[in-house]
Amino acid sequence: MKHYKFIYSAGLILVCLVSSLAADEPKLQTPAEEFRALAAKYQQAQEEFKKAYQSAKTSTEQRKVKENLGPLSSRQKYAGEFIRIIEKHPKDGAAIDAFLWILAEWPFGLELKNATRLIADNQADSEQMDQICRWLADHESIPSIPLLWRIMKKNSHLEIQGLARYSLACQLKLISESPAYDFSTSLNPWRDPETVIKSPATEFRGIDLWGSYDPNWAAESAATAEKLLEEVVGKYGQVKFGTRTLGKVAQSDLRELRRLSVGKTTPEIEGKDLNGKLMKLSDFRGKVVLLHFWDSKTLNDMSRVRRMVRLFQDNPFVVLGINGDKDRERMNEAIELQEISWRSWSDEAPDGPISTAWNIKYRPAMYLLDKKGTIRFKGKALEGFTFGFDRDGSSRQDYRLVEVVKHLLWGVPDNSELYRDLGELLEDKLDR
Repeated sequence: MKHYKFIYSAGLILVCLVSSLAADEPKLQTPAEEFRALAAKYQQAQEEFKKAYQSAKTSTEQRKVKENLGPLSSRQKYAGEFIRIIEKHPKDGAAIDAFLWILAEWPFGLELKNATRLIADNQADSEQMDQICRWLADHESIPSIPLLWRIMKKNSHLEIQGLARYSLACQLKLISESPAYDFSTSLNPWRDPETVIKSPATEFRGIDLWGSYDPNWAAESAATAEKLLEEVVGKYGQVKFGTRTLGKVAQSDLRELRRLSVGKTTPEIEGKDLNGKLMKLSDFRGKVVLLHFWDSKTLNDMSRVRRMVRLFQDNPFVVLGINGDKDRERMNEAIELQEISWRSWSDEAPDGPISTAWNIKYRPAMYLLDKKGTIRFKGKALEGFTFGFDRDGSSRQDYRLVEVVKHLLWGVPDNSELYRDLGELLEDKLDR
């Protein structure tokens, strides 16, 4: 009996010991839990950096925060960790979540190259491609173009077929609207990436696009986008897209491609300005015109527009706004606060007649017209900065918008003298 009690007690101790050891072991996370934990970790790191930076009282303290906490909370660092989730679980839904995170936070990073290939190889036929296609229809991500081609080939769902075509058309439309110097001319993403030679030289901002060089890239991108949009209207028009259908939104994009592409002469705009006075776009022929679609909720680029007015006030240049505010009180407050001195048409709503005719989906939006009323630049082509050198050899940067207006006003500058001066400057420094 005593022997039995001893065995029982020993067994009970062993069970408790095993249970205790098991409790100490970390519980294995599912791929979804792993993704959520990493996303929460990134959010916390961002909040800690923001809090520390705002608490810093001097520029030296701010610099130290950037040096110490910046790398630990950077999107680039976490993009690498999200790509590891895709590498570990390429067929799991968590890989889609991780890919969407990269698209949202690091859409042109090197990590997207591997992520795109993994998703294309493992999930192109998944129902979850619906999420990716819808995202890419509204956000720029040129490196994701090969994935959209693969989805078109591999996915059997009618809805996703339509969404992939529409999203691809939107990306190609962006390419067609951008000037040649915006992109490395070593790609032709309008073609099926599986039918072109894959070369180490095919890079876009460091990202392999599975393509090769073609001098007519913008024109071919526009032509392919138009063909895809026609397919969407004809075969996938009833697919739901927000509050509308793919057919309706694709028709608007088709009209924009055919009437409002770079190189087209602008249609007339006629209506009342914010003071009730009539104004017509054609009245401003002979001037370089910046059309600026704005409202009181989207004022983030007003400092840039004010600078344009100031820089070119003595030149044949004018800014004309198209305002989409319903609330005139808020509009007037914005005009006073932002010192808006130029005239604007009153469109009276975000989806007013002018905005609808010009297919304005987001504000602010810009078109730049030459003196003949031809569209020369639009959208993304007017964003960002240009970089160069002054005559003394010092580096310089400016809004790209400034540079393209200078180009339209005064033509392409002759840089030969600048290069000669820089060469002499460099030789002089070497001699010393």
